[in-house]
Amino acid sequence: LEVYNLQDIVDPVIFYAARHDQYKGFTYYLMAASEVLKKFDATFVVGGVGPLTTSLKDLAEKLKISKHVLFTGWISNYHMPYILSNIADICVSTSLVEQLPSYILECMAAGKPVVASSVGGVPEIVKDGINGCLVPPRDYKETARRIMDLLDEPEKAREIGQAGRRIIEQKLNMRESVNKLMKVYERIVR
Repeated sequence: LEVYNLQDIVDPVIFYAARHDQYKGFTYYLMAASEVLKKFDATFVVGGVGPLTTSLKDLAEKLKISKHVLFTGWISNYHMPYILSNIADICVSTSLVEQLPSYILECMAAGKPVVASSVGGVPEIVKDGINGCLVPPRDYKETARRIMDLLDEPEKAREIGQAGRRIIEQKLNMRESVNKLMKVYERIVR
């Protein structure tokens, strides 16, 4: 945890990790953080690195939230499951463009509630109000509202996170996917 400066941080922990590129929408994540921090004391983790890292740090300063925002730098794939399972309370993705993001699948596998922009394939895996919350892209106020709803209702947040975990176990696990693919191959071969 020391490598990522994740020791001794204030709960709850709101987490978003991706490459710091324009299309990942970190600006909206930080703007949502600014709204949430008006009501809650929390830590907003910004995982990853990229061309926008410096400007994101500057934005946190400008929004006067830098003491509540933790920039971890690059996070190893080896460490991500532990961090998601043991550090994060709510996972967020304010991405503007996605296909089927492994980050959201990892958050669901860790049993965490997800607040995500409704882009690309995200609505195929995040069912609003069931295993996460979908928000319009660029809508930082709605992102903040949905985060605050989860913070206000921790039992509901836990249930949503567990629903995501069940979806991974039942529908999106490797064994199930391979079995489905094999049945398709067998049907074609016949």
